[in-house]
Amino acid sequence: QYYKFDVGKLSDNLYRPEVPVEKWLATCESTREASFPKDSLNSVIPITWDVELERIVGISLYMAGNVFPFLILPFTVLYALAPNARFYIHCICTYVAILAFLQYLVFY
Repeated sequence: QYYKFDVGKLSDNLYRPEVPVEKWLATCESTREASFPKDSLNSVIPITWDVELERIVGISLYMAGNVFPFLILPFTVLYALAPNARFYIHCICTYVAILAFLQYLVFY
């Protein structure tokens, strides 16, 4: 017997630590065949546009935030010693600032 567990179909009240695993497993689809029907495992549940936008902005900001502290010293040195790099440093800093502004303005 095979099981297919789709986390995207779980309701919000099941995303709690006190919910027993059996309730999650009750949402599984199963089959006794050799496998699931053709093209039943390659589908993605669509999400709303606002959730997708939050993930695009939030994940980009999270990734930039993890790297940015390590880039402060190289950016400072490049900014001081390589005038040609200033444009790119301004672009990167502006991108991060815009992401932070969108995250704060739209999602909080």
